[in-house]
Amino acid sequence: MAQTGALGGVYRGLCNLLSNEIKFDPLYVSESLGFSMERLGVFLDLLEEEGSLSRDPSSGQILACHPFSVIKTPYIVQTLEWSRYANSALEALSISYLLNEPVSISSICPCNNEMLLLDLRGREIRFVDPASLCILEKEPDCGSPFKFPGISETIFFCDRRRIGTVREKRNLQVRKIVDVAGALQSLPDRLKAFPWAIYLRK
Repeated sequence: MAQTGALGGVYRGLCNLLSNEIKFDPLYVSESLGFSMERLGVFLDLLEEEGSLSRDPSSGQILACHPFSVIKTPYIVQTLEWSRYANSALEALSISYLLNEPVSISSICPCNNEMLLLDLRGREIRFVDPASLCILEKEPDCGSPFKFPGISETIFFCDRRRIGTVREKRNLQVRKIVDVAGALQSLPDRLKAFPWAIYLRK
């Protein structure tokens, strides 16, 4: 239990340090959190093993502190206090649910780069544009709809009216299509598998 509490503290410390402009390398994190590199390495290994953290295997640079990404992605999440990238559409939705505060999400449709906008509080939808916005989950072994280095999207936002175009242009095999309300309703069960959801919840 004590180790779980310590991990949660390190995780929250990492989230507090997040900025879309910072190179999130181990030395920067070590100095900011006040840990030796050796002790920090133990915590980062544990967080990575449980799926709360992703690192570059060659450099050790932190790429994501789930659900947030240090790398630029097509999912921008904004609150009154900060703006950060999320790792996927599902993780973007989870931020609003776990923080239970007003969140704005912006993304782009992979077929024509049109802006997709969503305002939430918890699981309450306050604004969505277009009204046909949905969540599309592709088969993992087919191509990615976006070209962001280090990112392999499997779940992303899409305009339901454009799904046929996405399939044709991006050669995607679609596994599941869910509207935003349905995706939000499924979050409590889906998030049970992720320790970071416990750390982030308010």
